[in-house]
Formats: sequence, C-alpha cells, structure tokens
Amino acid sequence: MGRSNAARAPHVATGKVVGLFGTKPAKDIYAAYNDYNRRFFADKLGVPFLLITQAKSARTLGDYIGRDEHGLESRIRISPAAVKRGPRFVKDVLLHEMIHAWQMEVEKDGENSYRGHGPKFAAECTRIGKRLGLAAVGVKGRDGLPDCAHWPMIVRPEGYYPEAYTPPTRKPSEPSEPSGEGEGEGEETISPFDAERLMLSLRAALKKFDVETLEALLGEVEAEIERRDQ
Repeated sequence: MGRSNAARAPHVATGKVVGLFGTKPAKDIYAAYNDYNRRFFADKLGVPFLLITQAKSARTLGDYIGRDEHGLESRIRISPAAVKRGPRFVKDVLLHEMIHAWQMEVEKDGENSYRGHGPKFAAECTRIGKRLGLAAVGVKGRDGLPDCAHWPMIVRPEGYYPEAYTPPTRKPSEPSEPSGEGEGEGEETISPFDAERLMLSLRAALKKFDVETLEALLGEVEAEIERRDQ
C-alpha cells in the first residue's frame, strides 16, 4: 500500500470496513487498486478512498478528485452502471482514474487546460498500455490515435467485455462531460483578458516551432470552446 498520513485516516478506515462488510464488487475494486498501484505506479499512490456511486454526470463511468467538498483527498468514484458491465470493465475504469491520481499526487500536473486528458495523460496510458499489449493513444484523436479520454476501453479488443464499448458522443448543444479529474480543483480557461497573451504566446511558439507549447495553447483554446458550449 502507498503512503498514509492523518489526512488518509478516513481512507484507511473505509478500506477496513469494505474488507469486513463490503460487497464483492467493492472488495474487488480495492484489491485491484492495490494490485495496479504496485504493478504500474511503483506503490507511490496514497491509500485510496474508493466509492461505488454515481459521479456528477449520469453518463460518467468514473471520476477522480484531488479533494472533495468534505475535505477528503484523492477520491475515486466508480458508477453503478460501470459495475453492471462486469469486473473487467470496472477495473479498466479504475485504472483510468488511477492515472488521474498519479498526475495529481505524483506528477503534480492535472493538465486542466486539457480537462485532464492531455499529452502527459496520453503518454502514461500508452506506457501502461504497452505492458498490457494495448495500442498507443493520443489527445483527442490527434495523429490518428485513439482518444486517451476513453482509455483503456477504446483499445481493448472486440469481445473483451460482455457488452461492446462505444465511446460517448456529445451533441453541440449538450454540456461537455467532466474529465473525471479535478472537480473542485478549478479548470483553467481563457478569460477575455487573456486573448492578447494567447496571441503573443502563439506567435512566439510558431517562430520557434515549439510543438509542446503549441499543444498546450491549443488545449487552452479547446477547453475554452468546451466551456462556452455548456
């Protein structure tokens, strides 16, 4: 198990209660977290607070938050709908949210301008995916790669789940889905006062052909577009 401190005391207590009285799906989620933490994250993630409960959106399969309204840090929620789709699906949703936890707890970069699913998130998905025999993913389907926002479900082979997985689509009039990360942390968006800064940054990046900076700036623009669609 990863690091523990006073702030994680509720997490430790909840884990013990689940171990004694929890349902099999709840116990399996805790067991999978410990296994993945050891195998993929060098046991660096903290003691988890894992819940089977609906996230903010009815369509959200799972989410991660660095600190919730009760002051509880590193909370992961798995939706009942995900549980109904079977153990393999639940574990994949959990692994996705654990990468968000890794970004926030270890990397200290939630990539908020990408709504949590930026180049670093995609790289971590690809790193773990390689060990699982899965294809590489990218940001929002760029370079022809599957979208990391739906990893690992989007790169699982046909028949892996009892029910085929289809990535959700959003109509222009619908609010965008939460990223699964950073609720309550605040999202970085472009205010009217940032327009001049953005133009200057874009011009400077284009002159240097700074791909990393251009990607980050593009992420800011896309996040703002999604915010205005809401």
